[in-house]
This record gives sequence, structure tokens and C-alpha cells, in this order.
Amino acid sequence: MRIGFTACGLDRRPYYADLGVRDAKTVLSLETGITRDGNECRCFEECGVRPFVDLRFDKSLLREPGIVELYGEFCGAAARACPEVREFSVWDEPNCPVVATGSNSVVYRDLLETAYRQIKAGRPDALVYNGGMSVNGETWNIRDLANAGGLAFTDAIGIHPFMLRAKSVQQLLDSLAQMFDGDPQEQRDGRPSLEQYAMPYVVTEWGIPCALPEAGVRRAHSLIYAGGVELVDYDLQADMMVAGLTELEQRRTTLCLLMLEDQHAGHGPIRHWSHFCGLLEYLEHEDGSFDWRPKPSYYAVKEWIGTHQ
Repeated sequence: MRIGFTACGLDRRPYYADLGVRDAKTVLSLETGITRDGNECRCFEECGVRPFVDLRFDKSLLREPGIVELYGEFCGAAARACPEVREFSVWDEPNCPVVATGSNSVVYRDLLETAYRQIKAGRPDALVYNGGMSVNGETWNIRDLANAGGLAFTDAIGIHPFMLRAKSVQQLLDSLAQMFDGDPQEQRDGRPSLEQYAMPYVVTEWGIPCALPEAGVRRAHSLIYAGGVELVDYDLQADMMVAGLTELEQRRTTLCLLMLEDQHAGHGPIRHWSHFCGLLEYLEHEDGSFDWRPKPSYYAVKEWIGTHQ
């Protein structure tokens, strides 16, 4: 299983080299065009990292006439303009209402099919994945996409197995197993588990949850650094990260992109996306500057990579 990073800047390059990571996720968007972001792809390539590109557009355009065809043309053009990129995902968490308001399995199937065909037409060597599916109770899921015929247009099943409610290693492993195998009621109803699709998986985003009390989860953004007291159990995070990586590897996962730092998609430190933790601790200095410091999970993942890749 290849290990990479998601939502992290080029200034973290020393950590790539130290961990031996060779993959990193970046974004090309319909609104900003290909040139600027394409240059970033080449920068990743120049420092020995393979860029994994998430192709997306703002959710407000979802209801615009002709958006499916326009998006497909953009995806095809992006693939041709970035020959150094071999792997693409079609949008990100398309089943999450916050990310893709108004989307459903049929609408997304149409987007996925068009993007897949356009990319493959000019780049038959490219790998195209469905946008990583959030698994935290969204209104539709990978099984609905399969029923709509969408799995014919992805080279692997893309997932985001965050498991936000896990507070121990065993809870994390139990949640991952249920995600892949389905719960007993679903099996009785004849609904297929992810494993039954017999396809490889790509984890295009994965961070483990903060080990916070239940009451603190909802207010973590104001509690984590309140009074300078850290409420996150970093040793537990390290154990959960190693256990989760091992489980994912055993589930035919070919690529797993981790959150390198305690932030998400450039929106700020852990106080913004408080329920996901990366491998680097965010440190804010009195002068307003900030820095990063490796956590126990960083060293645990480094050891894991050394023995599994």
C-alpha cells in the first residue's frame, strides 16, 4: 500500500523525504483553471512526489445547465495538460451535503461517467477514481452509486474512512470492519458490503479522530488549546494510526493519503476542523507566527512505512 499526504503545502517537503512518502494530493478546479494548479503539480514532481489530482468545481454550479459536459471537458483538458499526473479523482466527498449540495447518486454517476470517458479518451494510461466517499451518515453512499451503475466508471473505490466516533483502537478497527463488511441488518436485507464488489480501494483522505470526551467533541475548536492545555491523547492517536493503516492494507487498499498536519484543506489549524488529527502538531507563537512539530503518530507512521513499503 502506497502512503501519501493530502491537503498539505510544498513547504512541508522535508517531511516527505524523511518519511519516504512519494504521493501527495492537490486540487485542480474548474473556476481557477489549469495553469496555476498545473504548475503546482510540476513542483511536486520536481521534488520526487507524484501528484494525485482532485478535479472539482464549486457546488453552486451543480444546477447550471450543461455543467456535466463542461466539467467533463475540463477533466479531459486537465489530464492532457498534466502528463506527469497519472491519478485523478472526480470531485471530493460528492455524497456530503456540505461539499455537494443537491448531489445524488444518479447526478454524480453522470459526472463520473463523463469525466472518466473524457480523461481516458486522451490519457488511456490514467487512473480515474470516484471522489472519496464520506462514510459518516450522508444521505447516499457507495452502494447507491453502485446501484446507479457508477462503479463501471472508476478504477478503484474511493473512500474517506474517518470514523469520527472511535475513541479506542478497538472501536476504530470495529468501525472499519463494519464499513467494509456491512452491518448484520444490511446483510439480512441483501445489501452488498464493500468487500463484495471485489474492487481495490483508494483512501484519498484519512485523519483519525481527536481522543476527546463526548462533550468536548462538539466544542473541540475552543477546547483543544484552551488555557494552553492539550486535550488530545497523542499516544493513542499513534496506536490508532498504525492499527488503522494495517487494517486498510489488508482490505486491498492500494493508496492511502494521510493528513500530514492538524489542518484541513488550508482552512487553518485544528481549531477549525477540530475532529481530524494529522501527524504534525500546530504551534502558534506569541508573535503570530506558527510552526509544526512531529507528534508520536508521525514517528509511528514512519516506522510503519519502513516495514510495509
